[in-house]
Amino acid sequence: MAKYTKQIQEWMRKSEGGYVNHLKDPGGATNFGVTKRTLANWRGVKLKDMDTKEVVQLSIDEAGRILKRNYWDVAHCDDLPVGLDYATYDYSVNSGPGRAIKDLQRTLGITVDGIVGGQTLSAIEARDIPALIEAYCNRRWRYLQALRTFETFGDGWKIRVMGKELGVQDGDIGVIDRAIMLANGEKDIPAPIIETPYKAEPEKENPWNKPEVLGMIGSALAAVFSAVSSAPIIQYALAASVVAACVVAVIYAVKRINAMDPA
Repeated sequence: MAKYTKQIQEWMRKSEGGYVNHLKDPGGATNFGVTKRTLANWRGVKLKDMDTKEVVQLSIDEAGRILKRNYWDVAHCDDLPVGLDYATYDYSVNSGPGRAIKDLQRTLGITVDGIVGGQTLSAIEARDIPALIEAYCNRRWRYLQALRTFETFGDGWKIRVMGKELGVQDGDIGVIDRAIMLANGEKDIPAPIIETPYKAEPEKENPWNKPEVLGMIGSALAAVFSAVSSAPIIQYALAASVVAACVVAVIYAVKRINAMDPA
């Protein structure tokens, strides 16, 4: 049966790449395949208390431990044949172990319960593993094509799952190609590539949401309301001047804060 090898760890690191925070990615801030939510759960803290910078600073070593525990182990990849283990693991990291296991069961034509048990393992034993991997990855590709974010991320997903060309080719870099090479016992297998054109620049935090800015706005509004409530009509012009001055001060402060602490 399979093992969580250094080769598979390195392949996953290359497929996932480093830190990204794409506006259209529902996973949000992610580093080495670990989302902010996953990291918060792993460290036992509330999501609201997890600073995005902790995702940025996540080490490769800790990310590897998280991925093994949350995806490889949960999907029971140790119990799967070599090659199919890698295909299932990559699918789990990309789309969740529940989806990966259920689509494996759909490919096998058995009851879909999301549990890798006797039924699933017996069905796998009866199949030709390279052919099963090919059918499984093709099903995964069809699932990705149906997602609403395919227009944004489709090119990167194609490289990851299918490689440079659709289908199976010797020397191609997709999960489908490498998983079948593993199943066939091949040794000289090409590694994934990180397609930087499909990685977005980190999303900048909205400076207006920073506590420092909200505090200044609150103080400015309190001063304005105090002036207006106690002033006769002739002092409204003075109140308006206070408002204008406060707005200018806040905008200047926002620029200073954003320059010192980019998200």
